[in-house]
Amino acid sequence: MRTQIYLRLSDLQKFLKKQYDVVFDRLQSYYNLLKEAGITWKKTHSYKSS
Repeated sequence: MRTQIYLRLSDLQKFLKKQYDVVFDRLQSYYNLLKEAGITWKKTHSYKSS
């Protein structure tokens, strides 16, 4: 069975800032980085109940 690890995009942002002093202006840049690394992800949706 494969173990799945879930991280928030904010975790990636903090890691890149701390380790490499890199901050992207657009969120799409982080998604592009994940894609280039061969890492898949799901965007989460928040649903508001009425």
